[in-house]
Amino acid sequence: MKKILIVFIVLAAFITIALPVSAALPDDLVGWWKFEGDADDETEINNGTEVGTNSYTTGQVGQAISLNGNGYVFAPYSGLNEEEGTFELWVYPQDLSIKPQAFMEINTDAGQPNNYQIQYWTNGKLYFRINKLGQEISVDAISAGFTEGDWNHLAMTWNTSGMKAYVNGTEYTNATAFTFPNDMSGNLFIGAWHDGTRKSHALIDEVRIWKIALTEEDLGYYDYDLDGVNDESGEDLCPDTWPDEMVLGTNRWKWNGINWETEENKGNGKGPEFDPTMDNTQGCSCKQILDRMSDTTGLDFGGHYKYGCSKSILEDWIEGEYFIETVEVPANDVDGVESLMPLVFETDYILKAYGTAFAGDNIEFDAKYSFRTGSSTGWTDTVSTYEYLGPELLDLYVDATNIDWGGYNPDNIYWYNYTGTGSVVEFWIYDTYPVNNEGSLFVDIIAKLW
Repeated sequence: MKKILIVFIVLAAFITIALPVSAALPDDLVGWWKFEGDADDETEINNGTEVGTNSYTTGQVGQAISLNGNGYVFAPYSGLNEEEGTFELWVYPQDLSIKPQAFMEINTDAGQPNNYQIQYWTNGKLYFRINKLGQEISVDAISAGFTEGDWNHLAMTWNTSGMKAYVNGTEYTNATAFTFPNDMSGNLFIGAWHDGTRKSHALIDEVRIWKIALTEEDLGYYDYDLDGVNDESGEDLCPDTWPDEMVLGTNRWKWNGINWETEENKGNGKGPEFDPTMDNTQGCSCKQILDRMSDTTGLDFGGHYKYGCSKSILEDWIEGEYFIETVEVPANDVDGVESLMPLVFETDYILKAYGTAFAGDNIEFDAKYSFRTGSSTGWTDTVSTYEYLGPELLDLYVDATNIDWGGYNPDNIYWYNYTGTGSVVEFWIYDTYPVNNEGSLFVDIIAKLW
């Protein structure tokens, strides 16, 4: 029977409860249709009505609405800043042989005195236009980069100096000064023209309207989930972040859609001196961090799901490592010592071996090297005067394998990258005569989080 010796292990054992909260959104965002199974506006101002036959499917972020020429979305609209603004959306064209197709339009009435529009025209090119009583400013006839059967990000921004169009992050500019419409309270059409024609044969997702002219780096092409972390660069480990739905406990943290917030320490007047940002949490909310940590470690973080992430959880995530357990390996053990926790299959871990023990005959050793008082001039892989027993003598084995712990470290600390097998990991010190050994070596098991 193998002995199991554990110094300590950290587990959380609470019931997971998700409670709804109001999402905090940027002040300049005046409309956001995520199409997560409905046409509601996340600002709760301009909820849409579906017209015709539509469905929902996998989108660029979460779900998307599937129009396919059978319907569109209509919403009475207000809140646009006439001096500057931004339209943006993701489009997955399914049939570009059908022309024209209107992707979005705001129109004051059917007479079309004032409107903003993004559409795919009869010549097979994209048109971005603003009309006011017969005047027009536009960026027209863009064909490069717009692809059928793939997600494309389209955006138009404007201010009194002109307008810009973006196709998958590529900028096209019209620097003509223009007096913009002074009243854009009207009707929004997504996936069709204002009279219900020019229906889109496409999936549409993440439609946003802003009352400011966004800079290129602030567009949804680079930041799908509005957390301020660039999704295209790979810096955002969680490109579908949404505000956390939990009631904060004391000194716990959650992402509210704008920043990380905490519940201050009751009675002491001040919460922890800690200021997490979306940059250093790799674009992940508390729930997303807990989900990934749970998948990686196999541990239960139920209390954190209920009350928010503790400072230590966030610090571990920011560091990219989570301590699982410490295993003590006695120098005189002959059976091997197993970890308490099985290590998740194909998950990356770090084994940190440290400490020294004694083998009798004035021999001190660590995970790989030894020093014998009276005959050694330094720490060596082979044991002094016992060289004939080979360099593996007194080495710390992992899963019955003599692994390479690397070069000698005067602090007697070594690291080894280990991939989980779905089973416990076993440690054993190889010795031909272990009964006179004293002390223990220790191994910290640390999960790599990202």
